[in-house]
Amino acid sequence: MDRHDERPHATGDGHDRRREPGHGAVLFYHSVGTDHGDSYGRTISEHRLALDIEAWLDRGYRIVDLTTAVETGGGGGRLALTFDDGYESFATRVVPLLERFDVPATVYVHTDAIGSSNHLTETQLRDLFDHDLVTVGNHTRSHPYLDRVDDHGTLVDEIVGARTTFERRFGVAPDHFAYPFYRFDERSLTVVRDSHETAVAGPPGHPAVGPADPLSTDSDPHLLPRVDGVTLSVLSNAGGCRRLLDGLGP
Repeated sequence: MDRHDERPHATGDGHDRRREPGHGAVLFYHSVGTDHGDSYGRTISEHRLALDIEAWLDRGYRIVDLTTAVETGGGGGRLALTFDDGYESFATRVVPLLERFDVPATVYVHTDAIGSSNHLTETQLRDLFDHDLVTVGNHTRSHPYLDRVDDHGTLVDEIVGARTTFERRFGVAPDHFAYPFYRFDERSLTVVRDSHETAVAGPPGHPAVGPADPLSTDSDPHLLPRVDGVTLSVLSNAGGCRRLLDGLGP
């Protein structure tokens, strides 16, 4: 459940950070401050992520929970932060940044990885489920290519079975889903629609996603496009951040 209220972000002197923002988006990351990245090996340092968050707030963007970003279509410069694969660095490195800047985020976890090397432990997940700034989402049971799972029962178990596992172990059934490797087909999409409120995919135009419109109020809530936060990083391309996000708008 998303429990973080949308509110202004102030500087230390009490002044509202907000200026006129560009269009918003759902941003995605994997690990932070470690050598373990996504399937392409991409990661981002804790320091760099902190600078990016601060820069977005200084430029007038509002970092909100996923539900708010979806309901508003990213309008008014609303950004949602999402982190895939349930790496331990989310608890050890990302959560302190969320608390420092008072901004929310969603972390997507595949249940088979809980407690494995470099991934969130059961204790850490219990703490995250109780954290006001964190939403835990479902990322399947074993992180397969869903469009390659031929058996329907196996497909349902990967998606719905994983959600049931969360509920049994933590008392919460996640309402939000992320497609592993950004891949899906009509069968998996149907199962996700029937079991989750939202689902995020990859960036528009990604080979695994195909052509897609940017986030808007017309976006399919189960095929939400995301922007690669590592590529967007304002530390290396401060001006490009605003131009890219503006270019995603209507």
